[in-house]
Amino acid sequence: MYEFTSIDHFQMPGKQIVYAFDKSQIPAGLADLHTLKGEVVRIDGAHFKVSEVDAHPVSENDASTVPEDFGLMVTPAE
Repeated sequence: MYEFTSIDHFQMPGKQIVYAFDKSQIPAGLADLHTLKGEVVRIDGAHFKVSEVDAHPVSENDASTVPEDFGLMVTPAE
């Protein structure tokens, strides 16, 4: 199970929460953050199921393939 520490979050309607993370939180060896969709992860000590991943390169260097930051839309894991 992957563990993350968020830099920000906000509550969506219903049970969904969007968490934001710095690129330093990208797990070593995880080449594509989109593979987290559907997985259960630990964020700030609590368990969540990932429903959406927002991770795309945003950099002054257009050749960059690493996201500057990323977000996960999650629901509490039950």
